[in-house]
Amino acid sequence: MLRTALYGWAFNPGRAGSQPPAQIEQALAWAQRRSLPLASLADPAVIRGALDGLTCRLDGSQAAAATITRKRAVFHNALGCAAELGLLPANPLSQVAWRPPHTCAAVDPRVVASPAQAEAILEEVTSTRTELTAFFGCLYYAALRPEEAVALTARCCDLPPQGWGKLTLSAAAPRSGCEITALGAAQMGVFGAVRGVEMALCPTAPSAGSHLQRWLRRRCVSASSSQDCAEGAGSQVTAISCAPASE
Repeated sequence: MLRTALYGWAFNPGRAGSQPPAQIEQALAWAQRRSLPLASLADPAVIRGALDGLTCRLDGSQAAAATITRKRAVFHNALGCAAELGLLPANPLSQVAWRPPHTCAAVDPRVVASPAQAEAILEEVTSTRTELTAFFGCLYYAALRPEEAVALTARCCDLPPQGWGKLTLSAAAPRSGCEITALGAAQMGVFGAVRGVEMALCPTAPSAGSHLQRWLRRRCVSASSSQDCAEGAGSQVTAISCAPASE
């Protein structure tokens, strides 16, 4: 209940000013009574306690290193915003010599789909949702993030008939759920920077290129030609504009 109250109401700008249900209101009132004043964050002991809390899951077990790092970044940004608004003299996180656990970059091959397994998955996708095959193919063969694959357009694809191709990543389109948008509907925002830079070049395996080529042919677009049709030139290659060309 507390998690629903915080995520669904307290931290939801789309519901600002609206009256929550009685149970949610009680949960928010309890959270307000149990919360420390903002000024207490100037105490390094309080900051350290908050950081230690980020290392735990809801069941009390140790959280993954990547999760801890992500939550610490969010905490740092929140404190920085408070300092910018004059609610704190400075970001107190810099006063605490606390380091998140080391994140292991190694990938366990036992939990990664093999090429044969990936092709079997893509064949199943093709049999049910043909328009999404290129999307999932980009995730596996080009190692794109979902928001990068969604923002991919025909102009970003350099796909030779044979061999490896190249994708130019110039945008990302993360999706916001309907519960946290002002319009009450899911929205897709497009941002110009990807992976911390304005543009990134991504090599593309031949298998991914073949899936993209098939999708582009369905959209009546030739990736190797500079004469893109009006609909396909800027149309997104994957989950947003996934309707067949006949539509």
